[in-house]
Amino acid sequence: MKQENIIKKAKKLGYKIKTCKYIYWDNEPAIIRDDGSLLSIVSTYNPQPGTTSLKTDFKWDDVECALGGSFDSMGAYEIYWEN
Repeated sequence: MKQENIIKKAKKLGYKIKTCKYIYWDNEPAIIRDDGSLLSIVSTYNPQPGTTSLKTDFKWDDVECALGGSFDSMGAYEIYWEN
């Protein structure tokens, strides 16, 4: 699901969205949880050696699982499930 659709769905479910800094990228969207903590809707990946880019498309089921956990970003959630 594209990031803009994740944001729309989260808003429809009553979540608020905030932009914040993610590593060194400014103005990346994050979902504000009920307890006030943030879940950044981004993850990093390396398309080529020496480069880093942002991944912004995720399955909604993964976003819901990350919201239920204590992850600060979708990247942290992905690392958790890889290990």
